[in-house]
Amino acid sequence: MKKIVIIIASVLFLSSFFVLKTMYSYGKDAERIAFQGVYHPKTSGNFLNFYI
Repeated sequence: MKKIVIIIASVLFLSSFFVLKTMYSYGKDAERIAFQGVYHPKTSGNFLNFYI
């Protein structure tokens, strides 16, 4: 149970960091693309598999 919580927390942190970084670098249009990439089910699955 603890491992799952840690994984979820780290994924949320990393994805939010990615979105903020993208926002800073490329502006609003890239923010929209980053949000789609982070929260799209297929991408999120790959993201999780990569970090587990």
